[in-house]
Amino acid sequence: MSRLITSYRVDSDSPDGETDVPGVGVDVLAGLMGVPADRLVDVYRLEERHTAVLGTLTGIESDLATHEYFLEAVADWSTARRNGPPANRRAVSALHEPP
Repeated sequence: MSRLITSYRVDSDSPDGETDVPGVGVDVLAGLMGVPADRLVDVYRLEERHTAVLGTLTGIESDLATHEYFLEAVADWSTARRNGPPANRRAVSALHEPP
């Protein structure tokens, strides 16, 4: 399973960037999102506290004024490209917002 950071312009429902983050362990990502590692299987909205940590770990720069970012768990890279963004990413991410 791959973990992707996907970015969307705040005024768009189409992704404008996807980055695989294989160098960041599942345990680290799960801890950051506040879920057990074996449950890190959905789409999670990234907030400033998440993007700051991920930026340090990966070098990925973020701009929360212009973009929304999501951590997505996908079966493989080709599946993510073929299926595109979640049908209603805001509704999906609201279900998985950390406490």
